[in-house]
Amino acid sequence: MEEQTNSENYSSLLENRENKIKFYENIRKYFIRPFIRRYLDVKVIGQEKITKNNPCIFVTHHCLYFDGILFGAIFDKKIHGWIAENVFLRRKGLYEHLELIPVKTSAGIGRDGRNEIMKAYQRTKDLSLFWLRNTFDAVGINEGLAECCLNESGKLISLEERKSHAGAANLAYEADLDPN
Repeated sequence: MEEQTNSENYSSLLENRENKIKFYENIRKYFIRPFIRRYLDVKVIGQEKITKNNPCIFVTHHCLYFDGILFGAIFDKKIHGWIAENVFLRRKGLYEHLELIPVKTSAGIGRDGRNEIMKAYQRTKDLSLFWLRNTFDAVGINEGLAECCLNESGKLISLEERKSHAGAANLAYEADLDPN
């Protein structure tokens, strides 16, 4: 993965998105929505708070591979889900086309790799903020995916020290999202 640490560096992601958005919409329209109607009994409470003209954050208990598209179909919102980097790299072309956000985990990295993880996590945060600030899309984050999360001050803390979903709250605060 190329290393970027400033959300300004991601502006090229907004160029020529039409095909990616059409691809995403076609998957939702022709595969996911029919699947939901046929096999799932989905009840959504508070959907009126998730509008097309405002970005939002979905906090999940696991990483968002294709369930981001499922949530997107339910809420009629494009979701840039967090996905483990090792999984992202296996189908990089597809996941880039879906505009998912890779997250480096501590798997296979020793204690000396903590700085690498922290830099990668900062990149994930920057990319998440980029999508929230520059689109009306959503970001689906997994609070437990990476070894580190951000506290209320935006500092990285270890999973063992984390007692709340401060990473999502911090991301929403920095993106200046309306809490309603």
